[in-house]
Amino acid sequence: MCCVQDVGKELENQAAVKCRVSALGSQLMTSRPGNSALRCRFERLNGDWQQLSTSLSDTERHVHAAYMQLVPSLQQVLAELMQWLLAVEKTIHEGSNKSLDSLSNVHFEQQKYRVHVLLL
Repeated sequence: MCCVQDVGKELENQAAVKCRVSALGSQLMTSRPGNSALRCRFERLNGDWQQLSTSLSDTERHVHAAYMQLVPSLQQVLAELMQWLLAVEKTIHEGSNKSLDSLSNVHFEQQKYRVHVLLL
């Protein structure tokens, strides 16, 4: 989406240049009415500019629609991650009061943390 927006900004930035070129092209065609090659190039320039503007708008709409389809799944993933973090915090809080004076206690606490890692 970022690249599409960058192209759109550049198109806006170059609009003034395009207007000046159009004005000069119009003056040239007025001063040389029989120059069909110039007229064809000028019309092609205007057509290409219009096509670029139109296709950019279409692309922005498609990217936005795709992004909107992703949002619910991203929200679901974030919700699951938050649940996991809360469970880990709870486990850490519960384990902070326990004594780790024996090897079996250390092993038991280690297993609790491994379960959380596997759940992720």
